[in-house]
Amino acid sequence: MVYRGENVLVIESKCQDGCRVLLNREDFIKLQYLECSIFESIVRKEVNTAPLITRQFDDFAMYLHEKSAHLKSPPKNLEEMLIFIKNVQDDRTEIIYPNMIGQIQMYATVQLAETVLQQLAHELQNVEMDTPSYSPVSNIFSMHDVSSARDGFNQPKDDILAKVIYI
Repeated sequence: MVYRGENVLVIESKCQDGCRVLLNREDFIKLQYLECSIFESIVRKEVNTAPLITRQFDDFAMYLHEKSAHLKSPPKNLEEMLIFIKNVQDDRTEIIYPNMIGQIQMYATVQLAETVLQQLAHELQNVEMDTPSYSPVSNIFSMHDVSSARDGFNQPKDDILAKVIYI
């Protein structure tokens, strides 16, 4: 469209009827530069900042997991974990630039709590699986079969903890 002897682009609002904006060539080029800088900023955040936040989130979750494990009464449910996360002070000496821990602690509290509780549950599950369950001795060894009892004590040579030498 031509307005006052100059070619202009007319953009009409989708939200408000009858609202139009006229852009001349110079304004349109500035708008394109602005669009390009916004796009570059978004790409930079996706490439650089998102992995940094993810790494700091994981590091802070591990820190919370370790810190809660040393408590006399560690948080057991989501509500207790949320309170614990909001009250914890990050006293680690390692400083990462830019440090996003404050924002993560403030805006991703629920996600942090769920992650730490999952880690604690996973750890408890592993501990339960690692602890051997012992059966009564009478079920394992027969009183009449001495060879099976002796085989229980014959360990492979690479598992030897001590060696007795007779002189």
